[in-house]
Amino acid sequence: MKQHLIICSKYPRAGYSKTRLIVDIGAEKAALLQKEMTEKLITEADLLFQETAISLSLSYSGASEPIMYKWLGDRSFLAQKGDCLGSRMEHAFASIYAKGYEDVIVVGSDVPALDSNLLQKAFNELEKYDTVIGPTEDGGYYLIGMKKDVFCNLAKNLFHNIPWSTEMVYPISAKRIFDSGYTLFTLPLLRDIDHYADLLYAQEKGYI
Repeated sequence: MKQHLIICSKYPRAGYSKTRLIVDIGAEKAALLQKEMTEKLITEADLLFQETAISLSLSYSGASEPIMYKWLGDRSFLAQKGDCLGSRMEHAFASIYAKGYEDVIVVGSDVPALDSNLLQKAFNELEKYDTVIGPTEDGGYYLIGMKKDVFCNLAKNLFHNIPWSTEMVYPISAKRIFDSGYTLFTLPLLRDIDHYADLLYAQEKGYI
C-alpha cells in the first residue's frame, strides 16, 4: 500500500507567517516560531520514515522552491494552489494521488504536540477506516487523511462550502463523511498555535 504524508507550511518570513501572533510577540519571533514548528514536525516525520515506506512532501507557500530547498534540504516540494484552505488541500491531495499513492494524509505545521507515534497511528487507522481526522480544540483539525477513492467522491463536500477558521470546521466535515456513508477514525484532540494563549500553553507543556 502506497502511503504519503503532506506537511503544509508557510515560509517563515517576518510579517507573513503566524500573523495573529505578531501583536503579542512581534513579526520576527512569530516567523521564528513558524520555522521551529515546521522543523520539529519534519524531524518527527523523519523518525516515522526510518521504519516505514511512507513518503513525504512539503506543501509550501511564500517562497520559491529553491528557497525551500535551501531551508529544508533535498525533499519533495509541492507549491500550494488555491484561494482558500480547502482548495489548497484539495490540490495537494489530488497532486499526490495522481502520482499513484493510495492513502494520503495532510497535516498542518502548527501543532507541536503532533509526533511520529501519532502520525503512525493515523496511517494505521487509515488502513481500517475510509478517513481519519485529528481535531483541534478550536473546532478545526490538524490532520485529515483518506483513501484515493474516498477523495474522488468526497472532495467537493470536504473542501468546498466549509466555514474555514471557525469552530464548525470539524463538526461539518465529520457529518459530511458520515452522511456520505463513509467511516471515520478520530484522533486525539490537540491544540494548534494561533494565539498567544496557545503559545503559552505549548511552552508550559514542553512542546516548544
